[in-house]
Amino acid sequence: MARSVLKAINFPNYFLGKAIVCSVYIVSRTPTNNVKAKVPQEAWSGIESSVSPFIILGCIAYKHVPKELREKLDNKSEKCIFIGYNEQSR
Repeated sequence: MARSVLKAINFPNYFLGKAIVCSVYIVSRTPTNNVKAKVPQEAWSGIESSVSPFIILGCIAYKHVPKELREKLDNKSEKCIFIGYNEQSR
């Protein structure tokens, strides 16, 4: 899955780790035959999972620039490319 993701978005091979983390994130939140009526994440943690936070790897994203780091007329966000999910927060 990770290799397919890298090839689909034309990312270099050194992003393989990010693609693996993204693939595991997606697989653990999608239905399987091994867990009945739940997704693996829900069976493990007991917290209901949702597919709404899924973001396509390699898509355009915008990062917020805090007030302290910008002037009055500066942009409030910075354009970037999404390369993976944060493991410490939502």
